[in-house]
Amino acid sequence: MANPFLVLGGIAVGVITATFGVLAVPGWIASAQNVAALNDLAALTVAEVSAVNATGDAAPTVAALDDGDYGLRFTPTPEVCSVIGVSGKDFVLASRHTALSTWHARINGGPIASGSTLSAAVDGAGGLPTGVALPDPLACGGTEPFTDAPVPLDDSQWYVLRDATGSVCLDGSAAATPCALQYDWPAMSQFWQMIPVKNAGASVVTIRPRHTPTTRLQAGEDVTLTAYDGAALAQRWRLERLTRTGDLRIVSMLDGRCLHLPSSAGASVSLGSCNDAQARVADHRERLAFDVVDGRVALGIGLWTAGLNVQQRPSGGSWENMVAGPIPQTQIAFDPAILPPGEIEMRLFIGGATAYTFTIHWDGDTVTPGRGFN
Repeated sequence: MANPFLVLGGIAVGVITATFGVLAVPGWIASAQNVAALNDLAALTVAEVSAVNATGDAAPTVAALDDGDYGLRFTPTPEVCSVIGVSGKDFVLASRHTALSTWHARINGGPIASGSTLSAAVDGAGGLPTGVALPDPLACGGTEPFTDAPVPLDDSQWYVLRDATGSVCLDGSAAATPCALQYDWPAMSQFWQMIPVKNAGASVVTIRPRHTPTTRLQAGEDVTLTAYDGAALAQRWRLERLTRTGDLRIVSMLDGRCLHLPSSAGASVSLGSCNDAQARVADHRERLAFDVVDGRVALGIGLWTAGLNVQQRPSGGSWENMVAGPIPQTQIAFDPAILPPGEIEMRLFIGGATAYTFTIHWDGDTVTPGRGFN
């Protein structure tokens, strides 16, 4: 092959100069995160070639290069994950930013290829040299494979977000508190709605609390609830579903770090490495149930909260109140005979905020559920 230093020189210059102009286009955060991974891959290649020249063999791990045991030292960039596969002088290198699913790979200092999986990136770079095994994508800092987690098309779904390794839930009134996963619990501040950001992809959302619906969860030095700002990058989060456990990672679009839920009640919510166990979040969806009891439509919610509960229906282009229930309760019911026949669009309010939108069909004799139930 060509002298790896000459190949590397061209690649390194290309990667570095690529950072200019990236910030001026839509999606610049993801572009910048990819550039960080590419820069680490370039620096890792320099260190690996140095190891081959100094010792006759490629360094087998990123940690070995970070220790300086093979000559030129490589220090990884935070939030960039790199893996190595070697056999003698042959080496396969791959990097990706932990906030993204895209891998970048190169073989023996050759051209860089990218792919949605590590194996796809390696194949694009020319395939594995004889004797070199595919690096383990789980080997760097506990990074797990994931898929984007699109929110339901009906964004009136509400969730409780729990530390996946314990029993502490994200709470909007204070620090994380013990979970409220039972009926008649008055913790309005533990219910969250994932609202898709227009033209940003199905898994990019703002996160709205039920108890203060005009605010959003915002990233920064501290994770706070701040008045909604549609242009604020700090209020945008990407949902990633871990393929092994099914848990969520909630990634800040501001800097690529993940929401950390503490393992003990009373501790503050923070941002941190997406590789940490604290970045794993279990999501429990509140379910709207439909039943007919003694001729009355009964609506129930599996994870109930206190608050004013009102159904409304369109009337002359607006909405009108139908029934308000006692507080708290697990079910609210009404007589469908007060409705006109047909498909009726309805809303359920909890604590002054729209919790659910749904439809029912009433033919004057029988009522059946439409969309919005689960």
